[in-house]
Amino acid sequence: MEIRPVIPQVQARPVRTIVAAAVLWLVAVPVLAAGDGKPAPMPSPLSGTELLSMSMNLLLVIGAILLFGWIYSRSQGLRAARNGHFRVLAAQPLGAKEKVVLLQVGEQQVVVGISPGGMNTLLVPEKPVVPLAPASGDDERSFTARLRAAVASTTREGS
Repeated sequence: MEIRPVIPQVQARPVRTIVAAAVLWLVAVPVLAAGDGKPAPMPSPLSGTELLSMSMNLLLVIGAILLFGWIYSRSQGLRAARNGHFRVLAAQPLGAKEKVVLLQVGEQQVVVGISPGGMNTLLVPEKPVVPLAPASGDDERSFTARLRAAVASTTREGS
């Protein structure tokens, strides 16, 4: 004698039947809401109430975006490195995704290698390293200083 578990058989409705019922409902509700079998008239999209409604919805969405941006900027995770305990003294890119960074942690300095795989301590100097200030030669000037000089010389030549 064979023992079979008693599991009720549930017939699955075809997807087409469910989709057809949903479409019929979406079409029938506005028709039945009119009451006399005629569809309700659509308001003009340029009417005052429609424009006011659209403007209020737009302001609501813009307000929500600004609120979430403010909350994000005030979050503690974003400001954790700016609490005064860590300072980046110097950074030197080694490639597209790798760089070496000199960090000031309290009174101690640490040289760290940063790559997509993580961060590694490369060196903990015994005495503090003083980062070199850029030399005042033309090759070592910052891009901003060179751009200002180029704009100034162009404006002098043009007048």
